[in-house]
Amino acid sequence: MKTNIKTLILLLILTVALYSFSTIQSANQQTKDEIIGTWVSQKDINWKMKFTNTNKCYWYYENTKTDDFTYTLNNYSCNNELDSEYEYLKIVKFSKIHCYAVNGITTYNGEIYLSLEYDGKPRPMIFKKE
Repeated sequence: MKTNIKTLILLLILTVALYSFSTIQSANQQTKDEIIGTWVSQKDINWKMKFTNTNKCYWYYENTKTDDFTYTLNNYSCNNELDSEYEYLKIVKFSKIHCYAVNGITTYNGEIYLSLEYDGKPRPMIFKKE
């Protein structure tokens, strides 16, 4: 009888863990689908970031490409700690890493906005989808 209860508890814990993992993966995929496209900085409209579905990110200034990176979206913070509440955007080129907390992607008055916070700077950066 004790073995059955232990097995049931173990199965319950495993089920909850798998559900949590699949929910996180689903949210990451949704954000990845939504982030594809070109985003214009609302602070400096000359700066744009373009995300592709092949995990490439291109930076433009005054419509001239200034840099290219690969990017990932996941729930590991900039310090590589698992965070089930927030998603993080990491933009990487060789050893150069830019890490942003994703505050969200929202629609307002028919326009789509992306809010990011750069690692260590609690002031949101707002981008509008082109």
